[in-house]
Amino acid sequence: MADAALDGLTRGGNFESLRFTGGSLDGETVPSGTTFSNVTFEDVTLRGCELEALEFRQCTFLRCRFDSSAFRESTFARCVFFDKDSESGCSLRFTNLRLARFEDCDLSMCRLDRARLHQIYIARSQGQGLSAREATAVHEIVGGFELAEGSLVDCNLAYADFTGADLTRCELSGNRLSHAVFDRAILREAQLTDCELHGVSAEGVEMRGADLRGSELSGLDVREVDLDGVRIAVSQQSALLEPLGLIVTDD
Repeated sequence: MADAALDGLTRGGNFESLRFTGGSLDGETVPSGTTFSNVTFEDVTLRGCELEALEFRQCTFLRCRFDSSAFRESTFARCVFFDKDSESGCSLRFTNLRLARFEDCDLSMCRLDRARLHQIYIARSQGQGLSAREATAVHEIVGGFELAEGSLVDCNLAYADFTGADLTRCELSGNRLSHAVFDRAILREAQLTDCELHGVSAEGVEMRGADLRGSELSGLDVREVDLDGVRIAVSQQSALLEPLGLIVTDD
């Protein structure tokens, strides 16, 4: 079907093989349980909208803006958020992505700056150049207590920017993170096993209690990164110490 009207989204239902081109909604609600299959959104803006518990299957989002919207508990399977022609992603800044799931998606060049990522799940997805500056997986509850949890696993996050992000206790295993930026990020007790960390920038990163076993560590400069309490394997020592001029040999 050709260009569809965005107003119909607020009535909910099942949307299949449609194309939404242009237009915007501000502060509207799409009913929970609404499903989208093989739907394309092009140059669409949904700002400050309630988009909770929606289901997207094989959908395409081209140059869309979802800033300050809430995607709590929504699921995305085999969805594309990257426009190859313009080499640009979608904007999801300040979004609430708590309990959202992205599986086999392409989030390359998307902007998730200051997004709330508590209990998010992203797996087997592309995210080259993704920006999640100041995003946080920490959720504050009554009494001043903080919960921290989230999973980004088996993804290609090369050149992603996590400057100032708080990924405390997140599961980040199996990711390609070459040339990613973690300056001033918080990775306390994060699981970073079996990751590619070549060429990362990690000035001022906090990693106490993180698990880096099985990861490629040649990009970490121990003169700039506080590795106090970080867990590594014996076989990884040389990658950290040889850049300092030390010669690591077997006894």
